[in-house]
Amino acid sequence: MRCLTYHRCSTNDQDPQLAREELRAAASRLGELVEEIEETGSGARNDRPGLRRVLELARTGKIDCVLVWKLDRWGRSSLDVRTNIRALESCGVRFIAISQGLDVRCRWPKLDPTADRPTSCPIGVADDGSSWTAPGAATAAVSAEIHRASTDRASEFPRDVTARS
Repeated sequence: MRCLTYHRCSTNDQDPQLAREELRAAASRLGELVEEIEETGSGARNDRPGLRRVLELARTGKIDCVLVWKLDRWGRSSLDVRTNIRALESCGVRFIAISQGLDVRCRWPKLDPTADRPTSCPIGVADDGSSWTAPGAATAAVSAEIHRASTDRASEFPRDVTARS
């Protein structure tokens, strides 16, 4: 399996070494590490150069799996995270957040039974450099897995359910 590791730090003060080592180890267990992408910047922006590179490699069929350390390193906006995972899935690319146990395996119906990945990929890059995904490209299972991953930590925080007047 051709793996790509992606890691984003929010500031230059953050040390990516631990994440880098864990990502490399995970990639070696799954197959071949073909590219590492690290960038610094806000996860609130969906037009990051590293993220765009990942989506381009997926679209052109050069990777089989994207590994991130944590889901929030992939993006801060739930909508952007979901859209970008859907884009990977639509290209036949697996997505794994290694420290959280999130593994979104491609469930794409193969259009060519002899191909090991989809014969077409409904993701592209617009003229302005932003990415887009064809509507309905992902399955309900991806949405359920992302929702589960985003709510797993909710139980760690106490809730005050007492009604207040």
